[in-house]
Amino acid sequence: MANQTSHLLSPNELLDIYGIPALNSLEIQEIFTFNTEEMDFFKSFKNFKDSTYFSITLAFFKMKKTFVAFKYQNVTPERRYLMERYFPNQPFPTQLRIKNMILDLCDYRRLTKELQSEMIEDLSQVAYQHPRQRQLSKELLNLLYKSRIAIPGYIDKLQNLQSLFTVSSRVLESLQLPKATISYYSDLITYYNGARLSQLNTHMVEIYLLCYVHMRYQSLNDTLLEAFKKRTQSTKLKALEYAKSESLKYMDRMRTMREQVSQVLLTIFHYPDPEFVAKAPLYKKLPESEFLAAALLLVDEKFDKERLFWKFIDDSEFVIKINLRSLFEVIRFDATDHDVFSDVIDYLKGAFYADKTPPLPPHIKKWIG
Repeated sequence: MANQTSHLLSPNELLDIYGIPALNSLEIQEIFTFNTEEMDFFKSFKNFKDSTYFSITLAFFKMKKTFVAFKYQNVTPERRYLMERYFPNQPFPTQLRIKNMILDLCDYRRLTKELQSEMIEDLSQVAYQHPRQRQLSKELLNLLYKSRIAIPGYIDKLQNLQSLFTVSSRVLESLQLPKATISYYSDLITYYNGARLSQLNTHMVEIYLLCYVHMRYQSLNDTLLEAFKKRTQSTKLKALEYAKSESLKYMDRMRTMREQVSQVLLTIFHYPDPEFVAKAPLYKKLPESEFLAAALLLVDEKFDKERLFWKFIDDSEFVIKINLRSLFEVIRFDATDHDVFSDVIDYLKGAFYADKTPPLPPHIKKWIG
């Protein structure tokens, strides 16, 4: 349920995430066309009231990835459609059980007290590493993701709006509406939310919706892009810190090893019998078990700080997939003054779905260096 006192979301965002969606007749028909598994659940209830609750709750959950509180008088078109299309005659025990069944059906889990305690324990163990609340919140989101806990997400919304944004851009460009007008019309969708829209001129409502899609898509894209930038920068800084830390360890080890080898050489030089040097004095300066490692370290030319940087990136593969890849796949990157950059983005997105990684185009190789 929505936290009405939350300062993290604007009133419009709270309404967008937790509010009852306004659906036209075609949308109602689409969301209440169930697949085989959903239909089996639907038929398992013995009275229409419970079947209706299940259907509407399931539909809204699939749309918003959260349970939406509704009163039956606010979902009259949906209920009327269900009455006309289906004839359920099986019972449903409780609303809580319905919600649990929907979570199972959509492959999600409820945040139980046991699971909540486990997460608190996990967060307590890493809290010292994250003095800032934002960093700890990211860890919490990762835990929720791995535990299959349903949380409202921007990525699904952006994907759903992507094709509509393309259409709205073409239409609004032909209408030549000022940006201020587009923004104003977009806000009217929130102001006239729900049934009140049906009382307005149909053609004007269509324009309002196009403006809303146009503005909402860009807002979501900018939010996700900002998250992508911050997460990318965070990963980069961690990789640089790892490379720096490993470099310092290497330098310390090299300094220690040089001192030990120097002592070994001095022992040999000052030993009274030049034709025979006992091993025991040498091993006091440098243990026998470290002789080979010292010899290899002194001639090692493979140490590469950049290699350590990319080693950290490789080792962070799982975290990157969770935090960055899903964002990268859906974000729209518009670079009007850098065609090669746009080509790189298109190449990488295409490579995700290719059977094998395609070779880099020459102009991209030249740009990367």
